[in-house]
Amino acid sequence: MSLHNLIVPTTRHAAQILSITREDPDIRSVVCLNDSFQALPISNGYDQFVRRPTGIIEKLLGRSAYRIDVSAPVTQGDSWQLGFCLAHLLHDQDQFSPTNADITIWATGEVDPHFRVRQVDHIDAKIKTSYELLVAEERAGRKVMILAAPENILELSDCVPKEWDVHGVATLNEACAALGIQMPDNHVVQSPDTVKTSEMEPNRIKKYLSATVIALVALVGVNMPYQSLTDSFKYERDGQLRALRMEMRKINRQKNWVATNAFYFFEVFFLLRKSSQLERSLSITTLTLNQDSTAQSETDLICARLSGAIVSAKNLSLVPKTGCPVTFNVKSKAKSDVRVWLAVIDQDNDGSPLTIMKHGADIKPGQQFVTPTVTINNQKTLLIAAISDRPDEAWSGWFNNLLLSDTFDIIELEVDRLTSTGVGVFQARWQPFIELD
Repeated sequence: MSLHNLIVPTTRHAAQILSITREDPDIRSVVCLNDSFQALPISNGYDQFVRRPTGIIEKLLGRSAYRIDVSAPVTQGDSWQLGFCLAHLLHDQDQFSPTNADITIWATGEVDPHFRVRQVDHIDAKIKTSYELLVAEERAGRKVMILAAPENILELSDCVPKEWDVHGVATLNEACAALGIQMPDNHVVQSPDTVKTSEMEPNRIKKYLSATVIALVALVGVNMPYQSLTDSFKYERDGQLRALRMEMRKINRQKNWVATNAFYFFEVFFLLRKSSQLERSLSITTLTLNQDSTAQSETDLICARLSGAIVSAKNLSLVPKTGCPVTFNVKSKAKSDVRVWLAVIDQDNDGSPLTIMKHGADIKPGQQFVTPTVTINNQKTLLIAAISDRPDEAWSGWFNNLLLSDTFDIIELEVDRLTSTGVGVFQARWQPFIELD
């Protein structure tokens, strides 16, 4: 069983839920700041969110009063509702732990009385204010999960690393499924006018189902973004990747549920899948000048071991402080002609990125090329490669921006910009050789 902690974002900072305490039902629910006596302005809204007949927490869990403590102020709006609700459900199932969590959940969204998750505003600002905290959680060994309405998830396509587990959830049931927990059995799932099929006669069931199908077809016929999807496939096929991104942003701004979900699946199951396949089709091996296994110096022996090594992980073999002169043999296992750019980045004296080698080529299936020699010397040395079956005029600018990025979050943003349009991206970093006394 995994333990979870919850991050609730605001446009100013990220607030972690520190504790949930059941209270006497005769008192009102309250949100407090960091185990203090300070009640936050959303306390009245939280009490209404908890207590029947307005709230849903009592419907779900049978209790009407709680105290929640958060690490930073949450002062306005309703976007805290999804995070708070999930925290309650996890707490009820003994899977909530702000100190010993295996998974960190970042959740934002409104939850209506019928357990539907609604999109919220300022999603890009919220992820930016939370980014450093989420990266720190990931570095601490916790899995990072992002949950929001599907419309909001599309807005985050340029902001979230591909390693994070991202879920667009339209209902609380979908959010629970993403977390691997069960909705309580006593929750209310039907609106008052919902028809119970068990009470319907056979002929009425057929009429009801027929009407439902007709309504769905009409809904899809009106809202399905056929032209936009057709244009997007054409943009991708023709290598017009900037136009593709503009089309996706246009759909996102329209806030049409059907269109947004269609483009979400288009990105996830077509563009990102293609990016991953292209990345895996790139084979990179190292060739060193120090290939003599009988060499006497320890540095020569270490560098000799690098020769012929497959570059296949983010953290690779140890290299000595003096470095190893290396060339890269790049081979394509793709099924079509591709364009590959490969660069090696170091840091100058002030820590800014310094491109010490950049080389590209058009190669056919099974063909390969060899880069110029470059010295790999420490953990600051980063290899980045991009591969696409589309002309690089469409994406080389993003690749160049990636090489100039001087912070982790900007690097990830540029990587996501490439991968979300179907370009494969590969990164590798070397480890320093530690000399023992």
